[in-house]
Amino acid sequence: MLSKAEFPKFTAAFWFAVADLDVNGSLTKDEWSYYRAALDSENGMLAIRLGGSGDMTDKAIRRHSTRLAVRGLTPS
Repeated sequence: MLSKAEFPKFTAAFWFAVADLDVNGSLTKDEWSYYRAALDSENGMLAIRLGGSGDMTDKAIRRHSTRLAVRGLTPS
């Protein structure tokens, strides 16, 4: 178990509440693993074309961005 006081100081405090999935004030090994996996994941945005048939993997992804997402984007 990891208590809130033991949570890394370099991390914003609100992330503890996000990681504490059962909201009991401490993190289990599974909750900590989930939190670490979330930090290690690649964040970004995909633009995906709808429709088609069969395996559309290579054709459907129109844009992939790992830059900071801008609010207010609309489909073109």
